[in-house]
Amino acid sequence: MKLHKYLLEKKYQLRGVNNRTPPYSYSSLCKEISKIKGVRTLTFHQHIEENNILEKRLLIRHDIDHDPWTAEKMAVIESENNLQATYFVLHTISYFKNKFKQTMEICRNIQSMGHEIGIHNDLISDYLMKGKEPKKNLTELLKLFEGEGITISGSASHGSSFVQKLNNNLDKNAFITYRNYLVFSELLNKALLNSPNRRQPPHPK
Repeated sequence: MKLHKYLLEKKYQLRGVNNRTPPYSYSSLCKEISKIKGVRTLTFHQHIEENNILEKRLLIRHDIDHDPWTAEKMAVIESENNLQATYFVLHTISYFKNKFKQTMEICRNIQSMGHEIGIHNDLISDYLMKGKEPKKNLTELLKLFEGEGITISGSASHGSSFVQKLNNNLDKNAFITYRNYLVFSELLNKALLNSPNRRQPPHPK
């Protein structure tokens, strides 16, 4: 049985009345995952570094958009079930600024359990709203985490509501849409190459 089908069946087996409120906890879900034979959970960076196409793998990803405290609890549960996961920290949300020291402590705790930390990249919002140049901004963020003893292993683009609103007002026949991953020049060049009739989106005035 394919892994995604197995997890899907487990999900519906454990659902509550009228398929609404799941009676199971994240702990019980992790226990179910840990029982799957022949499947290894690993971090995104491990997956890239250990290039074994024959191995069955499960990658667990968490985007910490709002609540690093719950993320830490989930990391503990995963660790107790010998699971590894990747946690992406959003740098444009209030907790990152207002609770910075607590957030960094949580990141260190999560990392110490064998999980990995990445940046939930919202560099486009920072650029368009605050004028922060993406390359310099990313460099400063990496140094910031490094100074806190946290190893950043990668980046995952954030689906910013601000950026989505801008995209809704764009002429999509004329421009490629704003995407956080396009701050990396090679991806922007590829997007433009695959869309010869469209241009890079303009900076909103």
